[in-house]
Amino acid sequence: GDKYIFYIHDIDGNDNHILYRYDIEKNENKALNQSKKVRIIDLDYNKDFPFELIVAMPLGNAISLYRVDLKRDTVTLLYKNPGNIHDWVIDNTGNLRGIVTFKDDREIEFMIRDNEEDTWKKVISWDMDDVLMCRSVRCSKDNKYVYMIDPGVSNTSCLVRIELNTGKREVIVCDPEYDINSVVNTYTYEFPSILFDSDTLKLQALCINRFRKDWIILDETIREDFSVIKDLQNGDFSVTSSDSNNENWIAGFELDKGPVSYYIFNRKSKKATFLFHDRPCLKDYTLASMEELTFTSRDGLTIHGYITYPPGNIRKNLPAVLFVHGGPWKRDNWGYNPAVQWIANRGYVCIQINYRGSTGYGKDFLNAGNKEWGGKMQEDLEDGVRWVIEKNIVDPARIAIYGHGYGGFAALAGATFTSDLFRC
Repeated sequence: GDKYIFYIHDIDGNDNHILYRYDIEKNENKALNQSKKVRIIDLDYNKDFPFELIVAMPLGNAISLYRVDLKRDTVTLLYKNPGNIHDWVIDNTGNLRGIVTFKDDREIEFMIRDNEEDTWKKVISWDMDDVLMCRSVRCSKDNKYVYMIDPGVSNTSCLVRIELNTGKREVIVCDPEYDINSVVNTYTYEFPSILFDSDTLKLQALCINRFRKDWIILDETIREDFSVIKDLQNGDFSVTSSDSNNENWIAGFELDKGPVSYYIFNRKSKKATFLFHDRPCLKDYTLASMEELTFTSRDGLTIHGYITYPPGNIRKNLPAVLFVHGGPWKRDNWGYNPAVQWIANRGYVCIQINYRGSTGYGKDFLNAGNKEWGGKMQEDLEDGVRWVIEKNIVDPARIAIYGHGYGGFAALAGATFTSDLFRC
């Protein structure tokens, strides 16, 4: 029943995520994995098994699979990772049906089994260069197919449907310039980019993250729903969850200069009710718009990014901060970013560049960053800064470079290698 809310929280800021269970009726909170050394990597929930979670978390040096009994508060090992498993496929009966494994010959393999007594058999293999873009999504209702993000069909990763017994691939959506993201309408840190009917598990829509989010409708029965939701307000919306018969949706709107707004939407009446803003205090401030930035690198690559000007009309000869994303296997996105808004609020242009090695733009672009940390990846950042200088947007004597993770390395490299370009 609808008694519990589960959430994952990193209490110390050390990337170790504890799974909590909140009892709505008793107003009680409980940590299910007490060890601060345990990091919840992924989580699978099936409404047909309401008191069970399947989670992936580290055991020794490898991420293994566990079954969490929500009634008894027990955590049992479901499958121990021998050390080479990259991804898991759980079917709709709660069984481990498939694994994606690293092989010694620079390959990754997708293997399946029908039950626990079966031996694993190979279905598809990919090149090792594809590993960062290869991801399972979910099984079909009848467990005969699995949806996967597949980088083996084209330069960009596609959404495919694979028949488990034969390995036959069917490409559902493939964009020539942008990768398909694997985030589904279940537990995740990000807004969902793939929508399934919560009851029938029919694939309904898919979002491609270009400059902003662009939804592709695959099930005509939701077209009117999406049209009504889109007109509720400005911003990029996602269906973040739904009830068990897919009649009521929760929709969230992301903005670049404001809080996320949540609505409950009834698909029968086509009526939406506003719920709340996630950070209502943001409405008290004049925030800045995040705009598209595109330029060509010195060796001919098209580089995308974002530029955020300080609020107001002045767009010439401004001081600037180049804010470098971490990872490096991530990308900057359109939406509210507290660091970006803080920089713009203080009168600086904030420049964000999805340099080579960033995700989202195909595997050639992603792998162009291999062995180029502090090399061509750094040159992309420099080329972007020189582009905004040439446009007279930025004062060349007042530019800083900032970041954390890989972005912190890039900031130190920028200060060291190009001290003429970066003031600090």
